[in-house]
Amino acid sequence: MGKKILLVLVLFIVLLQTINAQNEKNFFFSSGGAFNKTSETIRVGWINDFGIIKNNNVYKLGLITQLYTNNAESLSESVKISGTHLGYGKILPSAKKWLSFELKSDLNIQHFKSVWNSNLYNKELQQYQEYEYKLGETIVDLSAGYGLRINATKRFFISQSFTGGVYYSRINSDELSPGAPEIPDGDLDFRAYGNTGLQWSVQLGLGFVFGK
Repeated sequence: MGKKILLVLVLFIVLLQTINAQNEKNFFFSSGGAFNKTSETIRVGWINDFGIIKNNNVYKLGLITQLYTNNAESLSESVKISGTHLGYGKILPSAKKWLSFELKSDLNIQHFKSVWNSNLYNKELQQYQEYEYKLGETIVDLSAGYGLRINATKRFFISQSFTGGVYYSRINSDELSPGAPEIPDGDLDFRAYGNTGLQWSVQLGLGFVFGK
Protein backbone atom coordinates (compact mmCIF):
# COMPACT_ATOMS: atom_id res chain seq x y z
CA MET A 1 0.00 0.00 0.00
CA GLY A 2 2.82 2.40 0.86
CA LYS A 3 4.50 1.84 -2.52
CA LYS A 4 1.22 2.57 -4.33
CA ILE A 5 0.74 5.85 -2.47
CA LEU A 6 4.36 6.88 -3.15
CA LEU A 7 3.94 6.08 -6.85
CA VAL A 8 0.79 8.21 -7.03
CA LEU A 9 2.54 11.14 -5.35
CA VAL A 10 5.49 10.91 -7.76
CA LEU A 11 3.18 10.79 -10.77
CA PHE A 12 1.24 13.75 -9.41
CA ILE A 13 4.42 15.81 -9.03
CA VAL A 14 5.41 14.96 -12.60
CA LEU A 15 1.95 16.04 -13.73
CA LEU A 16 2.35 19.38 -11.96
CA GLN A 17 5.69 20.01 -13.63
CA THR A 18 4.40 19.32 -17.12
CA ILE A 19 1.85 22.13 -16.92
CA ASN A 20 2.94 25.68 -17.84
CA ALA A 21 3.06 27.76 -14.67
CA GLN A 22 2.52 31.11 -16.40
CA ASN A 23 -1.28 30.83 -16.59
CA GLU A 24 -3.74 30.84 -13.72
CA LYS A 25 -4.65 27.42 -12.36
CA ASN A 26 -6.62 25.97 -9.48
CA PHE A 27 -5.93 22.83 -7.50
CA PHE A 28 -8.70 20.61 -6.20
CA PHE A 29 -9.47 17.42 -4.33
CA SER A 30 -12.45 15.26 -5.22
CA SER A 31 -13.91 12.12 -3.72
CA GLY A 32 -16.82 9.97 -4.81
CA GLY A 33 -18.32 6.66 -5.77
CA ALA A 34 -18.15 4.88 -9.11
CA PHE A 35 -20.39 2.13 -10.49
CA ASN A 36 -18.72 0.13 -13.29
CA LYS A 37 -20.42 -2.50 -15.47
CA THR A 38 -19.02 -5.02 -17.93
CA SER A 39 -20.98 -7.77 -19.69
CA GLU A 40 -21.49 -9.98 -16.61
CA THR A 41 -19.76 -8.14 -13.77
CA ILE A 42 -20.32 -5.05 -11.65
CA ARG A 43 -17.82 -3.19 -9.49
CA VAL A 44 -18.52 -0.42 -7.01
CA GLY A 45 -15.52 1.67 -6.05
CA TRP A 46 -14.48 4.87 -4.31
CA ILE A 47 -12.09 7.25 -6.11
CA ASN A 48 -10.02 9.96 -4.38
CA ASP A 49 -8.41 12.38 -6.83
CA PHE A 50 -6.01 15.30 -6.70
CA GLY A 51 -6.19 17.55 -9.72
CA ILE A 52 -5.56 20.81 -11.53
CA ILE A 53 -7.91 23.04 -13.50
CA LYS A 54 -6.08 25.24 -15.99
CA ASN A 55 -7.61 27.15 -18.89
CA ASN A 56 -10.69 24.92 -18.57
CA ASN A 57 -8.53 21.80 -18.83
CA VAL A 58 -8.90 19.29 -15.98
CA TYR A 59 -6.09 16.87 -15.02
CA LYS A 60 -6.72 14.26 -12.32
CA LEU A 61 -4.72 11.54 -10.60
CA GLY A 62 -5.90 9.37 -7.74
CA LEU A 63 -6.47 6.01 -6.06
CA ILE A 64 -9.32 3.54 -6.50
CA THR A 65 -10.71 1.55 -3.57
CA GLN A 66 -12.98 -1.35 -4.45
CA LEU A 67 -16.04 -1.49 -2.19
CA TYR A 68 -18.02 -4.29 -3.80
CA THR A 69 -17.95 -6.70 -6.74
CA ASN A 70 -19.80 -9.85 -7.78
CA ASN A 71 -16.70 -11.06 -9.60
CA ALA A 72 -15.75 -14.39 -7.96
CA GLU A 73 -12.13 -14.27 -6.72
CA SER A 74 -12.08 -10.46 -6.36
CA LEU A 75 -14.59 -10.65 -3.52
CA SER A 76 -11.85 -11.06 -0.93
CA GLU A 77 -10.44 -7.64 -1.80
CA SER A 78 -13.72 -5.76 -1.78
CA VAL A 79 -12.52 -3.07 0.67
CA LYS A 80 -8.88 -2.61 -0.38
CA ILE A 81 -7.07 -0.15 -2.62
CA SER A 82 -7.21 -1.76 -6.05
CA GLY A 83 -5.53 0.66 -8.43
CA THR A 84 -4.89 4.07 -9.94
CA HIS A 85 -7.12 6.53 -11.77
CA LEU A 86 -5.96 9.04 -14.41
CA GLY A 87 -8.34 11.57 -15.89
CA TYR A 88 -8.48 14.42 -18.36
CA GLY A 89 -11.39 16.71 -19.15
CA LYS A 90 -12.32 19.88 -21.00
CA ILE A 91 -14.76 22.19 -19.22
CA LEU A 92 -17.41 23.89 -21.35
CA PRO A 93 -18.56 26.90 -19.27
CA SER A 94 -22.26 27.68 -19.31
CA ALA A 95 -24.07 30.98 -18.96
CA LYS A 96 -24.78 30.06 -15.36
CA LYS A 97 -21.76 30.21 -13.06
CA TRP A 98 -23.12 27.49 -10.80
CA LEU A 99 -23.20 24.91 -13.60
CA SER A 100 -20.55 23.69 -16.06
CA PHE A 101 -20.26 20.80 -18.52
CA GLU A 102 -17.20 18.67 -19.15
CA LEU A 103 -16.02 16.38 -21.92
CA LYS A 104 -13.89 13.81 -20.11
CA SER A 105 -11.82 10.66 -20.43
CA ASP A 106 -10.67 8.20 -17.76
CA LEU A 107 -7.99 5.54 -17.52
CA ASN A 108 -8.22 3.04 -14.65
CA ILE A 109 -5.55 0.45 -13.87
CA GLN A 110 -6.48 -2.10 -11.20
CA HIS A 111 -5.07 -5.33 -9.83
CA PHE A 112 -6.91 -7.97 -7.82
CA LYS A 113 -5.38 -10.99 -6.13
CA SER A 114 -6.46 -13.86 -3.93
CA VAL A 115 -4.87 -16.86 -2.21
CA TRP A 116 -6.72 -20.16 -2.23
CA ASN A 117 -6.23 -23.85 -1.40
CA SER A 118 -6.81 -26.84 -3.63
CA ASN A 119 -6.76 -30.58 -2.96
CA LEU A 120 -4.86 -32.39 -5.74
CA TYR A 121 -3.83 -36.02 -6.07
CA ASN A 122 -0.13 -36.77 -5.45
CA LYS A 123 0.85 -39.81 -7.53
CA GLU A 124 4.06 -40.45 -5.56
CA LEU A 125 2.31 -40.53 -2.20
CA GLN A 126 -0.88 -41.97 -3.72
CA GLN A 127 -3.04 -39.59 -1.76
CA TYR A 128 -4.64 -36.15 -2.00
CA GLN A 129 -2.69 -33.16 -0.67
CA GLU A 130 -3.65 -29.55 -0.07
CA TYR A 131 -1.68 -26.92 -1.99
CA GLU A 132 -1.80 -23.14 -1.82
CA TYR A 133 -2.01 -20.98 -4.94
CA LYS A 134 -2.04 -17.26 -5.71
CA LEU A 135 -4.35 -15.94 -8.42
CA GLY A 136 -4.27 -12.40 -9.80
CA GLU A 137 -6.05 -10.23 -12.35
CA THR A 138 -4.87 -6.97 -13.90
CA ILE A 139 -7.59 -4.97 -15.63
CA VAL A 140 -7.22 -1.71 -17.56
CA ASP A 141 -10.20 0.28 -18.81
CA LEU A 142 -10.28 3.40 -20.99
CA SER A 143 -13.45 5.42 -21.43
CA ALA A 144 -14.83 8.79 -22.54
CA GLY A 145 -18.05 10.66 -21.87
CA TYR A 146 -19.60 13.69 -20.24
CA GLY A 147 -19.47 15.31 -16.82
CA LEU A 148 -21.62 17.85 -14.98
CA ARG A 149 -20.33 20.12 -12.24
CA ILE A 150 -22.58 22.04 -9.85
CA ASN A 151 -20.67 24.80 -8.06
CA ALA A 152 -22.45 24.87 -4.69
CA THR A 153 -20.06 27.58 -3.42
CA LYS A 154 -16.83 29.16 -4.62
CA ARG A 155 -14.88 26.27 -3.11
CA PHE A 156 -17.22 23.28 -3.08
CA PHE A 157 -18.70 21.48 -6.07
CA ILE A 158 -20.79 18.40 -6.83
CA SER A 159 -19.91 16.31 -9.87
CA GLN A 160 -21.69 13.62 -11.87
CA SER A 161 -20.47 11.83 -14.99
CA PHE A 162 -21.13 8.98 -17.37
CA THR A 163 -18.41 7.34 -19.48
CA GLY A 164 -18.16 4.28 -21.69
CA GLY A 165 -15.33 2.49 -23.44
CA VAL A 166 -13.23 -0.66 -23.56
CA TYR A 167 -11.27 -2.82 -21.12
CA TYR A 168 -8.38 -5.29 -21.22
CA SER A 169 -8.04 -8.03 -18.60
CA ARG A 170 -5.22 -10.51 -17.92
CA ILE A 171 -4.97 -13.25 -15.28
CA ASN A 172 -2.00 -15.18 -13.91
CA SER A 173 -1.44 -17.78 -11.20
CA ASP A 174 1.54 -18.92 -9.11
CA GLU A 175 2.16 -21.88 -6.84
CA LEU A 176 2.86 -20.88 -3.23
CA SER A 177 3.28 -24.36 -1.73
CA PRO A 178 6.60 -26.16 -2.38
CA GLY A 179 6.13 -28.95 -4.90
CA ALA A 180 2.66 -27.82 -5.89
CA PRO A 181 1.64 -28.99 -9.39
CA GLU A 182 1.59 -26.22 -11.98
CA ILE A 183 -1.91 -25.33 -13.16
CA PRO A 184 -2.43 -23.46 -16.47
CA ASP A 185 -3.94 -19.99 -16.07
CA GLY A 186 -6.79 -20.94 -18.36
CA ASP A 187 -7.94 -23.67 -15.96
CA LEU A 188 -8.31 -21.04 -13.20
CA ASP A 189 -10.15 -18.41 -15.23
CA PHE A 190 -12.83 -17.20 -12.80
CA ARG A 191 -13.95 -14.25 -14.94
CA ALA A 192 -17.45 -13.95 -16.34
CA TYR A 193 -16.01 -11.90 -19.21
CA GLY A 194 -13.24 -12.23 -21.78
CA ASN A 195 -9.84 -10.59 -22.16
CA THR A 196 -11.35 -7.56 -23.89
CA GLY A 197 -14.79 -6.01 -24.15
CA LEU A 198 -17.01 -3.01 -23.55
CA GLN A 199 -17.72 -1.34 -20.22
CA TRP A 200 -19.43 1.76 -18.82
CA SER A 201 -19.28 3.71 -15.60
CA VAL A 202 -21.34 6.23 -13.60
CA GLN A 203 -19.68 8.48 -11.01
CA LEU A 204 -20.98 10.87 -8.35
CA GLY A 205 -18.72 12.90 -6.07
CA LEU A 206 -17.86 16.03 -4.09
CA GLY A 207 -14.89 18.34 -4.56
CA PHE A 208 -13.02 21.21 -2.96
CA VAL A 209 -11.05 23.86 -4.89
CA PHE A 210 -7.84 25.31 -3.38
CA GLY A 211 -7.12 28.03 -5.97
CA LYS A 212 -7.94 31.70 -6.04
